[in-house]
Formats: sequence, structure tokens, C-alpha cells
Amino acid sequence: MDDCKNYVVTAQKPTSVTHSCVGNFTGSGDTNLILGKGTRVEIHLLTAEGLTPLHDVAIYGRITILELFRPPSSSVDLLFLCTQRYQFCVLEYNKATKTVVTKAHGNIRDSVGRMSEVITGGNIDPEGRLLGMNLYEGTDRPILVIFITCLLTVRLFTGYFKVIPMDGHGKLSDTFNIRLDELRVIDVKFLYGCSKPTICVLYEDHRATRHVKTYVILTKEKEFADGPWSQSHVEAGASLLIPVPTPFGGVLIVSQEMIVYHNGSTCHAIPMQSTVIQVYGQVDGSRFLLADQFGLLQVVVLQHTGKDVTGLSLDVLGETSIASTLSYLDNGVLFVGSAFGDSQLVKLHPSRDVSTGTYLEVLDSYVNVGPIVDFVVMDLDRQGQGQVVTCSGAYKDGSLRIVRNGIGINELAAAELPGIKGMWPLRPTFASQQDTLLVQSFVNEVRVLGFATSDNDEVELAEQDVPGLANTKTLICRNVVGDLWLQVTEHQVGLVSAATLQRVASWSPPSAQRITVAAANPTQVVVALSGGVLVYFDISNVVLSTTLVETAQTKLPHEIACLDITPLVDAKPAAADDDAHWETRARSTTRCVVGLWSDLSVSIYRLPDLRLDTTVLLGGDVLPRSLLSIRFDDQPYVLVGMGDGSLYTYALDTAGGATSSSLTNKKKFSLGAQPILLSAFRSKDVMHVFAASDRPTVLYSQHGKLLFSN
Repeated sequence: MDDCKNYVVTAQKPTSVTHSCVGNFTGSGDTNLILGKGTRVEIHLLTAEGLTPLHDVAIYGRITILELFRPPSSSVDLLFLCTQRYQFCVLEYNKATKTVVTKAHGNIRDSVGRMSEVITGGNIDPEGRLLGMNLYEGTDRPILVIFITCLLTVRLFTGYFKVIPMDGHGKLSDTFNIRLDELRVIDVKFLYGCSKPTICVLYEDHRATRHVKTYVILTKEKEFADGPWSQSHVEAGASLLIPVPTPFGGVLIVSQEMIVYHNGSTCHAIPMQSTVIQVYGQVDGSRFLLADQFGLLQVVVLQHTGKDVTGLSLDVLGETSIASTLSYLDNGVLFVGSAFGDSQLVKLHPSRDVSTGTYLEVLDSYVNVGPIVDFVVMDLDRQGQGQVVTCSGAYKDGSLRIVRNGIGINELAAAELPGIKGMWPLRPTFASQQDTLLVQSFVNEVRVLGFATSDNDEVELAEQDVPGLANTKTLICRNVVGDLWLQVTEHQVGLVSAATLQRVASWSPPSAQRITVAAANPTQVVVALSGGVLVYFDISNVVLSTTLVETAQTKLPHEIACLDITPLVDAKPAAADDDAHWETRARSTTRCVVGLWSDLSVSIYRLPDLRLDTTVLLGGDVLPRSLLSIRFDDQPYVLVGMGDGSLYTYALDTAGGATSSSLTNKKKFSLGAQPILLSAFRSKDVMHVFAASDRPTVLYSQHGKLLFSN
């Protein structure tokens, strides 16, 4: 017997959106978009900046029903969901703990009956009195009828409608079934404005003719009563019922070539181009959005006088991804969830755009790699990291996708900035978490941008005046201890108070020399002067002032190409400092890494005396352009960004402690074709490296292995 076993794990969360709904789930004043993605539920909050993700809840089963409802005594909505195996639950949001909790759960599968292949939406009474689902298909059962002269077997067709009553607080009662005589149920919806729970059923009889019938649910008797109206012989292609809210009531019956409004006493119809409407979304009580199998988005409007519907109108709005769900959010913004392409956030405009000829503007797109019909694993960048190339999507939304196991980079905006040489963010204090200023260095000047409030009370990015910053080309600018900003130019090292915006300390090289390269951390600065001179400074933070102290200086054999003094501290947050910036726990280092011209080497010098520790030759004829010391998974590394777009990584061996170190295990990776600039950042309390080049790349570590996402 073969003892081999398979280990199966989910590497990519579901991206295909199959269900969505909008309501007040996390609070009475919150507008939430809730998405069903296969086996997960995502909860988003609608804000002025867009959709903000709040929670991602794993569901042990594939979601088939996802709907919000509000009990009569509640000010917020509850979430009802059912899985493919007929496990159901009711979820509510606990505002005190900010968690999603289970209010009720159970199984609605019966031991007899054939489960329906079509699970419809609209399964909750609008008044919150009960839940109802068409779970069992009609099946034929033989009945023996005895006449005087013969025996006759008659076959009857019976299905079941599952009912779950609930009280005014949303507490569910025992479920029961009601026999449904219709053979093939196409759609079921609850009607608005009825004194008792009432459903509308679209079904097909044994002659393939379709009809609409209404039933009143009698919860005490556990049976149906005839509803207020019915309509025989509707369009043969009728496939969707849309319940219309009060004061109009009734339903829209959607077929392939016609839309009919019916409320028992009034009937209006409007033709449309032949198509199959798959989903709908309600804008308000008289406007409904329709999406077909080609991604065409239309709107049907109920024309009315007072409470009476007088006609229908239909307009084509434009084209979106092929929709599996539509959810209208607010202020003309629509979420288009797709199982065949990327989901979209769409703005509905009141007038047609002349350039595009549509009423739609795509505000944002959300990547969906499903459904995957074929794939191959390849090492596209030859970095030893497998990537999956997939045939994703379907129909007009089919595409080729590259799926990597790691971190993705999404470009949010781009702007041309001719002559820019560097950019650095600044915080108002050293411990602050948020950056408030952006320093931009150009060939002959410096610009500082910050957030300001305009005349119309809009927050915008505007140029700021910082008198203490020298208005010249800048090599580095950053926050340091003492709530100061450090600026290094070709002719000066300066400290500027973040509170007063005035310069508080400075140092200048001899007139015959200029500063060519600089590096800094919160308490230390190193600069390279022309002629290969390396100068080290301490930023001394005493009680009443912060000073810049020159501690050591040494002459190197060649010109200096790049420097780094990034602390090799495992800067995990301490419980007492959760609100402080991570740099407050990574202030200094005992090593300075230096890259040289001419001999193309990387050396490590000890601080504070600038004593040479170790040197390695890079080889080749390409200059090192950027250095970075970083700790990944308790292993320190030295990264070297080269001028040709390649990256060298060295393991930093610190077994000798503070007295000696060495660079080992050299590896080379090709990231692009242009010089690489390296910088460290933290995401979710884990260190990462951003390599800026013609192909921007994020470096990170996983299980002791360096990985790349570009």
C-alpha cells in the first residue's frame, strides 16, 4: 500500500464575487457592502474615500444565499447565509468587541426530497417576519385512483418550500415545510406591502408554459393560502422576478425580450433587445438596474403618478464586467460583482459622456483570477521563484494572469516630475506614525508638500514653506531624535526643528570639498566627501537641545559610491509603545557599509571609530549604487543594488559580535535594467525592502527564503 499523502492548502483566497448586499450591518449610521466570495464573507464600510475593508470571515462551506435583513425591533441589519450543504447561520456585529458573532445556526436539509438545483435570492420577508427558501424540486408521485370500471394511476407533482419563522428580535423558530404543487420553479420572491408574508412564484408547467402565482404563508396552519393575484401564460423566456417596494408593490417579470410590471390590478410592458438578464440591483423604489450575460448594464424605470404606475422606460447605460451581482451603494455609485472578470466600482452619471457614449465611469477595479480553466507554473524572472500563469475569466472577460505567492504592488497614481532627484516623507514628531510632509529634491531646489484645507474646505496637497531647509539639491532628508529633521546637501549637514521649522544645528565641509553621498538613521549620520573621505556624526539628544557631533573621520582608497547605516534591530513593537513609530526601537547601529568606485568593493566599517572590519569584491565592471542592511527572519543581510539593475545579497555573519563580521553566501538576482535604489519599510509589523528601478520590486522573506514581488 502506498503511504504517500497529499498536503492541500489554500494559497489564494477566493476573488470571484458571487453574492453582495448593502445595508447597516456594523452600525445604524454605517453603510456596509458585504461580499460573498465562495467560502469567505468580506465586510466593507463605505466612506468618503471609498470602500474600506473591515472584516474577512471564513465560512466552512460554499455560500449559496447571502442576504441582510432587519428585525422590527432592531436598528441594524443581521446577515443570513446558507451554504451548498444547507448549513445556515445568522450573523450579527458586536460593536463593543468589533467582531462578527453567530446569533443562530442550523441545518435545513431534510432526509427526504430532491434538493433544488436553482437557489433563488429574495428569501426574506421584507417585514422581517420569516425566511423562506425553495429548496426542494417538484417530484412525481403515483396516486392510485379507483373507479367503478377501471383502475387509473395519476402522477402528481409536489415540491416543498422551507419556512423559518422569527420574532421581532430576529430569533428563529423551528423550521417547517409547505407543499408547493408547482413542478419547476424558476424564481421565488417575497412581495412588499402585504399584511401577511406573501410570495410570488414564477414556474413552468408540464407543457413548458410559464405562469406567475402568489401565495400567502400561514405560519400557524403551516400551509399556503391563495395569494391576492396570479397571471397565467407569461412570456416563454421569463426567468426573473423583481419585487417592487411600496407604495407601488407588485413585481417586474423579466423575460428575454420583454419586461412586464404586474401588481394584480395594473399591467404594463416594455420590449427590449433579446438578451438574458442575469442579475438586478435596486436603486430606489422605482429604478432597477439590469445586467445581462454580455456585461450590458440597463436601467428600467417605473413611470408613475402618485402611487399608480403608468408605464415603464428602459435605457442602456453602458458595459461593465459580466455581473454576478449588483449592489447600489449611494450617490450614484454601484458595485458590480463578477465571477467571470474583475469586479468594479462604477459611477452612474446623469448624462451621457460624449467621448465614451455611456453613462458609466469605472472608479476602481478588484482583481479576480477565477474561473481558472488552465494554468502552468513557470519561473518567468529566473529567480528560482515559481509563478502561475493562468487562463482566467470567461467570455469577454477572459484574460491571462500571472499569480505570485507574495506581495503585490498596485499603482494608484502617476505624475511627470522632470528633474526630480529624490523624495522623502517627514513626520511632525519622531514618534508619530503618520507622515505629513513630502520633501522633493530637484537639480537646484527643494519643494515641500503638505496637506492643507482649501477655500471650499477640501483637503489637498499644497506647497509648504519650511525656512530651516536649504533650498538646494538634497541628498537625504529624514526624521531624527529630538523631533528634528535632518537635511544633507552637497555643502551642509543641517538639523531643523519640526516645531519651529528653524535650523538648530549645522556642519559644513572644507570649502575645497563637497558632500557626494550620505546615509543616516535616527541617531547617526555618515557622509562621503570628494576625495574618498568618510565622516561620522552622532546626533546627541540632551535634555534641552540636540546637537550634531563629528565623532570620526577616515580617508578611503577610492571615491565612495554608496553608504548605509540602517540599524540591524528586530524592531518588533513593545506593548507600551504600540502607538509609536517603529524607528523609535531601531535607533543606532555599530556598522557602516560602504560601496567604493574603482575597485568595485563593499566594505564594513566599525562605528564609532570607523575601523575597517571586512571587504568583499563584487567583480565585473558595474558600480554599486545602493546599499541596505536588513534583518529577515533573524538573519541579517546586506543588499547591494547595482547600476545595471541586478541585486547582490550577502548574509551578514555577526558571530564575532561587536568585534568582527563577514559577508558570505553571495547571490545575484536580475530585477531590471536600470540602477536600483533600496529602501526598507514595514507592513503589518514585518520588514520589507522596496527596490526602485525600471521594474519596481518588493523583497521579503518567507520561511527563511528571500522572495520577490514585482
